[in-house]
Amino acid sequence: MVVPSGIYRKVEFRFADVCSLGDETTLSLTGTMSDSSSGTHPFELKLKYDDELEIESPTDIQVLEESANGIFANIVLNQWFSAVNFVECIDDGDLVETAGVIQINEDTVATGQCEDIYDDLLDAIKTRLSLKAKIIVMTAQIMM
Repeated sequence: MVVPSGIYRKVEFRFADVCSLGDETTLSLTGTMSDSSSGTHPFELKLKYDDELEIESPTDIQVLEESANGIFANIVLNQWFSAVNFVECIDDGDLVETAGVIQINEDTVATGQCEDIYDDLLDAIKTRLSLKAKIIVMTAQIMM
């Protein structure tokens, strides 16, 4: 992506299904979760998140012509997952592995406190991104 040279005060991030992740997936994460016995369980999270994040900078962000410029946002992912107690979900059998992986997506069938895990995660992401934008917790860095 080419950013035209100029001075900017606002950065807008758009999450949409333009990343070719398939099935309209906009956020895809893989990793492991732990149960109460410290056993690990691989997971795959695929979310259809179609929203934007707008952040205003208190200082100018200058993009110079013919220079390598980049803007980096520091997004703390672990806060997204605070909406769900994964340890209890695994221990109680509310989330189960399919083919050796806990799959969390729009079609996930979970029970108990994890019954609404997909919507809970989407809501947590939207809330955390909005909160971050409001309190301007962003690391902006221009590389030249």
